[in-house]
Amino acid sequence: MENLKVFRITLKPLSYFSSELSSHTIFGALCWAVRYLYGEKRVSELIKLVKEGELLISSAMPVVDGKLYVFKPILKPERIGAEDLKFLSSNEENRESEFRNFIKKFKKLSFVPLDVLMKVSEGEIKNDKDLMLTLGKEPGEVFPFTSLALPHAKLNRITNSTSEGGEFYFEESLFFRSDVYFLVAVKDENITDDVLIPPLKLLQDWGIGGNRSVGFGSFSFKIEREKRFEKLINRNGKDFITLSPVVATDRIDYEKSFYDIKTYKGAVESGCQNFLWKPKIFYLKAGSLIKLKEDSKFAGALIKPFEGIELYHYGFEFPIYIKESGDES
Repeated sequence: MENLKVFRITLKPLSYFSSELSSHTIFGALCWAVRYLYGEKRVSELIKLVKEGELLISSAMPVVDGKLYVFKPILKPERIGAEDLKFLSSNEENRESEFRNFIKKFKKLSFVPLDVLMKVSEGEIKNDKDLMLTLGKEPGEVFPFTSLALPHAKLNRITNSTSEGGEFYFEESLFFRSDVYFLVAVKDENITDDVLIPPLKLLQDWGIGGNRSVGFGSFSFKIEREKRFEKLINRNGKDFITLSPVVATDRIDYEKSFYDIKTYKGAVESGCQNFLWKPKIFYLKAGSLIKLKEDSKFAGALIKPFEGIELYHYGFEFPIYIKESGDES
């Protein structure tokens, strides 16, 4: 990666959302908005930019009291004991209890402050023991959203009522407690004015994600240059923390990477004439530490699940490179 400009898009949610805003959800929404505004040819141009590494998208992360948080890095495991944590009680029994509680909090942690990720990138934090010591006594979890079970009444389409076969059910929905942001890295700064800002203006009313027809997924947004990430994404190297889920490919050195895996099976956006489910796909979770094989330029990929239909799984990384020894940048 080199000479990429990074922009931060901060979203203020104005309604419920059907899911978290992963990079593949954001990318899919942008593609449909571009198709609606400009036509399919412009979508093909957008796909080409992604394949050539000139456009990358992160997943959404929380903004709390104006402070940016990022996914907790998944680092090399390193044994840590109660004796390593100087802030614990001097009483042995209390110290063991405090230590267990600390480990539980750390394992549940999803996000860390941006300055912690920058220390990982600079090589100051090399493993999860270093990460625990840096976070200190209170890991300080942030919860960007609350999961709610919203009641619905299933409509009988024959009688047009909820009686005679209608059914009452609950559906999980997300209520965001704070603003969230995602990052877009581009080779050409003009891309933001062309294929980013107009689609976002459409999407803020149109919505992102599922249940848009009933008002889900609406937001307001602002976009600004985010130079703090530019040094981190333009650094040379083979090791990086990804801020987006990455499709598992043979370009990754799995023996030297540290990651969690999730599976995803998404529905095609309603812009397609026929309802389709995309095939299940394996992702390395955002926050994973990925090492590229020597001859590889990218870890992830765009996956085309259907022949004859221009639909894709977005699975490229948003890399925060880790400084190599001898790197003076």
